[in-house]
Amino acid sequence: MQSTNETRRRSTLTRQSGVTTLEYIVLGAVLVIGLVAGVSMFKSKVGEGLASEGEALSQVARGQSKAVGDRYGDGAGALGASGANPGGGAAAGASPEQRLAGVRASGHGRRGSREFLDTDGDGTLDQVKVEGSLAGGSVDGSRFGGNIRWHGDGKLVQGSAQAGAKVDNLTLSGNVKAEGNLANGKFGLNVADVLGYQAEGQLGHVAVDGSGGIGLFGGGVKVKADAVAAKGESAWYLGDGVNPFLRVEGEGSALTAEAKADGLVGYDGRRVGLAGGLKAEASALEGRAGAEINIPVPWTGLSFRIGGGVTGSVGDAPGGGAGAHAYYDTETGRMNLGGFGALKFLGGLGADLNISFGSKPKARE
Repeated sequence: MQSTNETRRRSTLTRQSGVTTLEYIVLGAVLVIGLVAGVSMFKSKVGEGLASEGEALSQVARGQSKAVGDRYGDGAGALGASGANPGGGAAAGASPEQRLAGVRASGHGRRGSREFLDTDGDGTLDQVKVEGSLAGGSVDGSRFGGNIRWHGDGKLVQGSAQAGAKVDNLTLSGNVKAEGNLANGKFGLNVADVLGYQAEGQLGHVAVDGSGGIGLFGGGVKVKADAVAAKGESAWYLGDGVNPFLRVEGEGSALTAEAKADGLVGYDGRRVGLAGGLKAEASALEGRAGAEINIPVPWTGLSFRIGGGVTGSVGDAPGGGAGAHAYYDTETGRMNLGGFGALKFLGGLGADLNISFGSKPKARE
């Protein structure tokens, strides 16, 4: 009798084990199908997002601001005196904010904005900027009388583009920047304005960033393009978030393709000096660890900044690059000296360094 019961028990366990294995097989198949569908959606959505934002940028550049306003649902026709969209372009369907225990959360549906900017303060508009997203939300909170504060926000299928041109000191210069993300998220934490933390991540990130100029005093061009399946970065800092006394940062990416070039002789509309560099590579996985220190000059608005890092990658295609620079940035009021190197014969190892001096930065680049 005992032997019969034992046989039944083993038979039951065997059937249960078989069902569990089948469930794992089905789950694995579903995950593979979902991954394939997700990659396909990523390729199509990012392509659509960049094409859509590029069309909006083209329309604004041709003066068709009403068409862009109607597209984003901000109800704007002709631009006002500032040429900006003060309402942020919130579309219909934006959900109201919610508050709970000192935490404020809000979300929105389709959203977009466009602006004309006067970046050099000479009273003329020299930049146009458009951006939009299909969905997004944010959360804010504080504790202990505001000594601990945090903020987070995220966007789905987000894209932006900015371009402009100007003539200054007999030099014609311009810039263009466009990017798209299937998903983008940011988070920041600040403790008593002494200790801070920042994190940002993107899924399905593609970007192009270029600037340059030519005139009687020389010229130059700086271009960077990259495509990343997934990337993230985070940093801890002591002191001010823009000019921290000490900042330690790290970043990583998967399935990366990057190309950049930099050339400068004389003046390109923003930089005065010399620069040269070229980089082209593709990696399955890539990571960087870096540090930065800012040293203010007492009783002045000046500071020294020393920053650098090391990089490593695996699964590399043939490539690499190196470059160096020594120039004065007329926009930030700082002198920059440094360089970078990424040599594949060293196993994908690279390094970068930049030393700068001048007016304290007002924003992080």
